[in-house]
Amino acid sequence: MPAGDVARRQDLATPEATPAASPRVAFAQLLANIETARTRLAEWQALAERLGAQYARDVAPLHEAYDALRAQLVERLDALASGGERLSHPERVRLHELIAQLAGELEETPDAARRAAMRRLRAYYSPDASEEGSADDAPPGRRVRSSGDALAAREGADTPPDDDPATLADRAEAQARAAAEQADAARAAHRARRARQARERAAQAEARDTAVPLREVYRRLASQLHPDREPDPTARERKTALMQRANRAYEAGQLLELLEIQQMLATSESSRLAQMNDDAIARYNRLLQSQLADLQAQWRAEQLRLATAFGLPSHPTLTAARFEADLRARKQSLSAAQKGLQQLLRALEAPGALREWLRQERAWEREEAATTTKPSRRARR
Repeated sequence: MPAGDVARRQDLATPEATPAASPRVAFAQLLANIETARTRLAEWQALAERLGAQYARDVAPLHEAYDALRAQLVERLDALASGGERLSHPERVRLHELIAQLAGELEETPDAARRAAMRRLRAYYSPDASEEGSADDAPPGRRVRSSGDALAAREGADTPPDDDPATLADRAEAQARAAAEQADAARAAHRARRARQARERAAQAEARDTAVPLREVYRRLASQLHPDREPDPTARERKTALMQRANRAYEAGQLLELLEIQQMLATSESSRLAQMNDDAIARYNRLLQSQLADLQAQWRAEQLRLATAFGLPSHPTLTAARFEADLRARKQSLSAAQKGLQQLLRALEAPGALREWLRQERAWEREEAATTTKPSRRARR
């Protein structure tokens, strides 16, 4: 706000005979509060635009590369599952479950070809899929398993496998174990991303509920303008231009623009306040209070929308630095997850590495289950 405007508005509220709690003082304070609220809202909208550009430039490509590696892992496991790898029955069942799970997590990927391939694999390996599956659900180049195939596979899988070949080098075993450890980072990044997406879906409805209805602000503004009711030709021309501007803002969904027009109307009337009585000024104050509430609600909605998109709690203390730190953490997490998946894909090329990875997965699941149940046992005590 220009310094001259601030001084003019405050002059209206500082006559010597004006009590401290008069409508004139409230008018000046409301104008100052509205300017602060407008500035804060504009800053958050600029922050959202800047963060969106940073995400598209720095994080989205990492997400795409990460999803591509996860799809490669699913395809690699699919090839191992159908390539005669020596596995016990529990290991083979677990492998099929993992393929179905990983493929299911990629069913909503933006890439249409990848999405279709993952859906076919999930349908093929899903534990609840019918043994007499449809040929349309089977991955290309593979016939659907019949009940006889499944029985033969189970009978063969129930036979304990021979010892690992003596030619399996210690280095391959160590590489597989290291790759499994690196895969933990990939799993952690994936779990965090899914949690953020869940929080985003849950809070989007709340964000819509807290947003200021654009139509209400527009109707209030239209009732103030009404150029046809203005007897003064100059004022009528000005109101006509403002009404046209308001129409464009309403059609474009620009609430801030409508609120700025509201403030312009209030400011243009401020020169008359010196001749107005307190009751007339109080009527202006009620309009300004409504405008301030609109701006504050719009800011809260903008803050909630941005916080939800980042999976952060909506709080007045959130700053641009907090969001930028979250972007950096996402980049680091995705980079680490990519490295882990790349190492795992290389390790799975070694003989026997698949069984080692499945053992690591089982150990990790047991550890996670134990961590989840411990708090409940303490609570029962």
